[in-house]
Amino acid sequence: VSQSRYYTMNLYDVALARQKERTKVVNSWDEFKQVIEEGNFALAHWCGDKEVEAQIKEETKATIRCIPLLPVTHRYQDLCL
Repeated sequence: VSQSRYYTMNLYDVALARQKERTKVVNSWDEFKQVIEEGNFALAHWCGDKEVEAQIKEETKATIRCIPLLPVTHRYQDLCL
């Protein structure tokens, strides 16, 4: 493995570990706000409503960045913040 490839792989591994460490599953608005205030990422229930997205951004300054490609498999999957 070339030195530049090694560094690229290492940067990716560090970023992935940081993402996993800082991603928290939340099941309520209060949990969501706390996780965001702590500087973490939140895996939260979102119904896709643009008004809810605007409220989240207005109240927490958080933005919806991505939606998991794989389905969330827990009992709260039909809820929305």
